[in-house]
Amino acid sequence: MKHQVKLTHFEKMSRSTTAKASMKLMDRAAKECGKKFPTFTDVLNTKAVGELTGRMFNLYGLSEEDEVSYDAASIVASLHIMYQMWGLQKAGKGIFHILPEMADRLLYTKLNKVPTESIKTPFEFFYISAPPIMQIWNQLSGEHNLTGIYVCLPPDQPKEDRRMYICGVGEEKSARKIVELAGGTIRDEVIDDAVTWFYIVLNKPTADECLKAFLAKYKNEANNIMGPNYERTKEMFRFVLNTCLYLTSKTPDMMKVFNDEVEIRKKLKRAKSSGKRKKLERKLHNVRPSYIIVGPKTEEEVNKPSEKTGIKITVQTRVRGHGRWQACGIRWSQHKLIWIEPHTRGRYLRESKKQYVIKVKPTEEEVSRE
Repeated sequence: MKHQVKLTHFEKMSRSTTAKASMKLMDRAAKECGKKFPTFTDVLNTKAVGELTGRMFNLYGLSEEDEVSYDAASIVASLHIMYQMWGLQKAGKGIFHILPEMADRLLYTKLNKVPTESIKTPFEFFYISAPPIMQIWNQLSGEHNLTGIYVCLPPDQPKEDRRMYICGVGEEKSARKIVELAGGTIRDEVIDDAVTWFYIVLNKPTADECLKAFLAKYKNEANNIMGPNYERTKEMFRFVLNTCLYLTSKTPDMMKVFNDEVEIRKKLKRAKSSGKRKKLERKLHNVRPSYIIVGPKTEEEVNKPSEKTGIKITVQTRVRGHGRWQACGIRWSQHKLIWIEPHTRGRYLRESKKQYVIKVKPTEEEVSRE
């Protein structure tokens, strides 16, 4: 089965001159921090980025008192995208294309029983294609169809202040361009302000409580940067958190796509000199997937035998996906988080309830043995 995947925002941006110059800027900032992957806050506080931010503020005629203005937020958003792109290039292109059916299941899953400690990420930096129904709000230009989401969960953060950065990117160009990071000029053909980014603090017992705390902070009128329909932003965060749970489960349905490998093999076939062939063979050996398709394999799930619940089902109902913290192991001494997909229950149609093990939690006794 072939999947038609549009060129991702990451791939478009990485080809621009703005992006290439910005990658060098982030390299300088990382070197200044003395870390392989500094946090976004670390990067903002470096001399390299600080000087550029100051120049951009001057271009807009902003002062330090204007930090909460729309223009200042645009500057930070553009810096954040470049930080995410830099991390993706350094960490190895973690680009996930979520199939529509899978996206629907992830959107339709509750987080109220999911322990926050279960939220892990497949990479420190990665990019997720967004479902076509999702939108983001921009203060100047209103709503935009969401095309993709950058996600970053830096390691080595304190447990009480573990932050996941989420940056949504709009599909179309908006009404106005923002500052080009490379030269500090206002006109740029790639980056626009159809972008929204936030961070969620993962310091509550459950993922749902973390999400509610985030919404309470940004929903009030004094800090209304999510627009009139904050439910859209809530959907984006729930989708990202459920995607993280799925991608880090034991048996996710995924398929790697190697576009670069195809191109290298074509060049290898045409290469005549032994030196060029050896160079291409080395590239082929180290090739990474262009992106990863995420979603269930095509299979019929209709008319499967229903589980015996003791209740006679006479109508069809759609059951939301949910997490279950299940005891397991010797004398039920361990626990594992099970994700149960959304499924249909009914008299004539019953989908099988697919379950994914997210994480096994060892007992204190087992930890002490190790």
